[in-house]
Amino acid sequence: EPGGGLYVGAHDTQGRPKTAVAAGVEGALLLDWSHGFPSEHRPTTNLAYDVVWRTGGGTWQHGADLYRDWAQSNAPWCRNRLDQRDVPPWLAKTNVFLNFSFHPQSRFNTAPRADAALKAYRDFLGLPIVACAFGWEKHGAWIGPDYFPPRGGEAYYVELSKRLAARGDHTQVFTSGFRWGVKKPVKEIRDRSKARVYTDWDGTADFLERGKAAAAINAEGKMVFQQPPWADNYILCAGSGAARDVLADCFARILDYGIAGIDLDQNIGAEVHECYSPDHGHPIGRGVWQHEVMRQFLADVRADARQRNPESFLGVEEPCEAYIPWIDAVHGRAFTDTRWPVIGPGAVSVPLYIYVYHEHQLNYAGWIDPGFSPFGDERYGIGRAFVFGMQLGVRVNTGAFQYEPGDEPTAQMVMLRDAARLMARCEKYLLLGRMLHDPTVIGSPSIVPPNTRGWGSRPALPIDWPVWSRKIRTPPTHPRTATWRGRSGPPSTA
Repeated sequence: EPGGGLYVGAHDTQGRPKTAVAAGVEGALLLDWSHGFPSEHRPTTNLAYDVVWRTGGGTWQHGADLYRDWAQSNAPWCRNRLDQRDVPPWLAKTNVFLNFSFHPQSRFNTAPRADAALKAYRDFLGLPIVACAFGWEKHGAWIGPDYFPPRGGEAYYVELSKRLAARGDHTQVFTSGFRWGVKKPVKEIRDRSKARVYTDWDGTADFLERGKAAAAINAEGKMVFQQPPWADNYILCAGSGAARDVLADCFARILDYGIAGIDLDQNIGAEVHECYSPDHGHPIGRGVWQHEVMRQFLADVRADARQRNPESFLGVEEPCEAYIPWIDAVHGRAFTDTRWPVIGPGAVSVPLYIYVYHEHQLNYAGWIDPGFSPFGDERYGIGRAFVFGMQLGVRVNTGAFQYEPGDEPTAQMVMLRDAARLMARCEKYLLLGRMLHDPTVIGSPSIVPPNTRGWGSRPALPIDWPVWSRKIRTPPTHPRTATWRGRSGPPSTA
């Protein structure tokens, strides 16, 4: 019904595995939950938490209020706000995340040249930067844990980290989490009907010798093997001590280069794959053990990181509420509405996690480019990330954010600078505050989005109509706004 709404919330304070299910069935919408348990508890068991179904009116934010109220009163991960947590103080201030890559022919091909190139961004922006060395891995992006020696050599990262730290900037790398890469496609091909062409490197023998015992095992007793477009890899079971040791050793080695930030990439929300191995010491199948082993792993590597470098930070690709106390920064994409994780016909993006948990968890936008930005325009990506209280992050090797001293900055570079500087003036709202209900904007000018050059043209809210075609041109919309409340003072609208 017009104005109607449905709230469905799993009120679980222990991080048990579960999946919200939404599917079209014979013209109707099916909503359901899938709850994960160890094999010995099947087929019947008692659910240890409530799943609340409630009808009511209002917007998605009215439903989010119900969950936020429950979490604030019950969830252990809400005990401390961001300004009360032991997040490095510099990280809770405005930084700009810059994604760059080492290449023998690039301006980043030596540590002194990379330092000079990155300093040009700091000087232009007038703010500290976090330099994320993308594709640092020995065999290419998203291939681990055989990372070392890294591309460019160990001395490159040691010197670059030292140079950046001397002026208050920081370096960062992504790891592939609990995945063991064995083959690297020459080119990402998303059409599975086409043959994959690989580089000459093959790490299968190394995996069988060192990683097989730590592999996640599926219900059929086979190792879990996956082939995303960028790599062939086996999934490691985080319940295996051997798997945790492999990744912890990688983290320690990275930190010893002086690199401040490590992201647990590809483990979406720090997920732990279900595992049916009888040899890892965990219950068979799924269960709360998945959360418990990851929680302990994050606590251990974070504690070790702080001992090695008090300014270090731990990140993850996309958020999970239950790991807030151990994750310093989330690599998120709430600013997008045209690309994963916004998938499915008619899917509409809303900043739900940010709305519920912004005052507890730092988010940065990775990465604002034509692919992830609405309408294929980075300026929309910058604007949405700013309004949603996300630290800004862009790719600088190519495209609109290429910049060297003496260059005429692009419109995107100017907007990046101006948005970041404005964020620095509004940190108590945009970095530390709580998102409130969207304001009602009266008499605002309409914006006609440009022709798209990204992955799609579905609009983000507040447009309340679905688009099913990637080729359709969108009608005029209104500016995206959000209201924030700081720890003191009146609310503020971005």
